[in-house]
Amino acid sequence: HLLYMAAMADVAAFSSCPVVEKLNVLVPDNRKRQLENVWEAVSERIQGIKSFTVDGQLIQPQVCNIKFISEGVPAYSWAKSNSLFAEYDRPGIKKVAVFDVGGGEATLQVFDSQTGRPIWTDNQTLPGLKALGDLLAGKLKPYFRTTPDTAMLLRALHLGNRIYESDGQSFDFTEQYESARKAWSQDILQRIQRSGLFTAEFGGVVIVGGGAAHCGGIEKATGGRFVVAKHPEVSAQEVNAIAMLGM
Repeated sequence: HLLYMAAMADVAAFSSCPVVEKLNVLVPDNRKRQLENVWEAVSERIQGIKSFTVDGQLIQPQVCNIKFISEGVPAYSWAKSNSLFAEYDRPGIKKVAVFDVGGGEATLQVFDSQTGRPIWTDNQTLPGLKALGDLLAGKLKPYFRTTPDTAMLLRALHLGNRIYESDGQSFDFTEQYESARKAWSQDILQRIQRSGLFTAEFGGVVIVGGGAAHCGGIEKATGGRFVVAKHPEVSAQEVNAIAMLGM
């Protein structure tokens, strides 16, 4: 509900009483038993928000319908329509996947390449950007009196400046970042390897999400089996948002 209000704050510039015909929300699992467990309460809370204030302006939104969509599904549809799985459309290949790298977690959602349906038994939850940030903080700890703040490191990575400032000290952590990224990538690939996913019937993986920019090592280590989503008009971070517009 907090993310919903943050999104509605941008709408405030155009209307103080916006009507949202359909609100698409990305969740780990949108199957009925999961929705009844958690997400129905979230839906009720969002629809129960009748007003809030942003920078002194009263916003009175109305949400007509809320649709919960499983992680990986929008990105899979987008990748499929943009032919990113085209080379795996051949006999013997039965599975492809989307690797959605988020802040807290990264989700590997496997799909039946013929039907496009998620194969829930192959779904994996893997370390996201926070894990990368924690590894980086550990490598930087010897250079500071206190352990560097993971959130500040992740912000620096987002901005692309590779600089951490603390106690009046400015430190370029490019070398430590490369080391942490390598360890993070290896951990992810080892976990997937242990799952037994890499068989002859498994094709490739499209990487999306805010952490996709840090997955170059995964691309290289897998010989291109994992590929960061590339499009002339849509970044890997934007794929979910763009794909969900039409769902």
